[in-house]
Amino acid sequence: MQSVRYLLRLNAATCAGFGALFVAWAADIALFLGAMPAALLQWIGAALLLHSAHLLLVSTRQRIRDLEIYYFSSGDLLWFVASLWLVIASGMVTTTAGATVTLCVALGVAGIGIAQLWMHAKAKGLAGHALGE
Repeated sequence: MQSVRYLLRLNAATCAGFGALFVAWAADIALFLGAMPAALLQWIGAALLLHSAHLLLVSTRQRIRDLEIYYFSSGDLLWFVASLWLVIASGMVTTTAGATVTLCVALGVAGIGIAQLWMHAKAKGLAGHALGE
């Protein structure tokens, strides 16, 4: 379960980092992305800071609940899908550099979410069963 704790803390660190960036430099990031409203970035940043605190709190508990792992991983996968939507359909990420960075971050976030699920299943002895091992 230690690897799950590590991944939750990594997730917390990335959420805190991006949250702080979005709150502190929302206007600059909005320009970099193209047409993203700065106020929306600040709101997302504040939410990420709160989410980071929740991740950190859960990672320090002796027992991590299954539903918490599913919740955090679902959030990571939702971030991935929302990022795709922002780049492809929303008209908010309109610069090439902004789209590239958004998609790279989205892939990293999805990777953390999948890794959390995988390591949680492995810690519970279920990872091999999912692959028919």
